[in-house]
Amino acid sequence: RGLGDVYKRQGYCYYVGFDPETGSFREEDNAKTSIGYSTSTPVVYNGRVYVGAGQFNPDGGLYCLDENTLSVIWNYVAGGGVQSSPVISTYYDDGDGEIYIYFTTNTLYGRAYCLDGDGNLVWYYEPPEEECQYTLQGVALYFGKVIFANDAGYVFALGGF
Repeated sequence: RGLGDVYKRQGYCYYVGFDPETGSFREEDNAKTSIGYSTSTPVVYNGRVYVGAGQFNPDGGLYCLDENTLSVIWNYVAGGGVQSSPVISTYYDDGDGEIYIYFTTNTLYGRAYCLDGDGNLVWYYEPPEEECQYTLQGVALYFGKVIFANDAGYVFALGGF
């Protein structure tokens, strides 16, 4: 296989039901949807599933899926693979669904992103050129800060200091 084939890998987000009383899976209760190559662990909040997709290709991004059907609600194309798990901040959600989703892209010029709950870009941060590198790991939220590191060995803390 050529290197181009690696970038065309297909992948799915799956769920299978679980019976907490018996401790067994309910195989008849399942769904899947094609999202392309993914190494991201999904995050579930308020009826939605958020999961990254893509490898090093520019088509990578973040999917928001319906929790019950896994149908695509929205997909944000980030210009690079989202190989880590997204992080959701519910700090501002007072029942109106106001959340923020944070993730990184694993590209040579890896960025940290913040989207609102509707998949709109709030901001992104790209390190200075001499500090740019692939960013496989995700972000951590800590007292109003977004913290992430990249393969060049830099740690970035963005936000309220």
